[in-house]
Amino acid sequence: LFVEPAMGEGLAAAHAEPGRLEVRLRRGGERLRVAPGRPHRSLKNLFQEAALPPWERARLPLVYCNGALVCVPGIGVDPAYAAAPGAPGARLRWE
Repeated sequence: LFVEPAMGEGLAAAHAEPGRLEVRLRRGGERLRVAPGRPHRSLKNLFQEAALPPWERARLPLVYCNGALVCVPGIGVDPAYAAAPGAPGARLRWE
């Protein structure tokens, strides 16, 4: 998992400070909001839409802030935790 500085994208810098984030593996039943004003969606559906092979889904890191799922690299960032346009952020990339 790589964290790269970015402007106006990724997690807001305030949420990406050391000690605030926790990385976990999938347990099942997780949900993520990927667009403002839209409901949370199951990771299963988001992974299927992204054509992510089933064997890769269990190994993909999930990023939490204060117990809330805020980012799945390659899938999206919860808008409540996303960097505003022109604001400092942190882009998370999984290889």
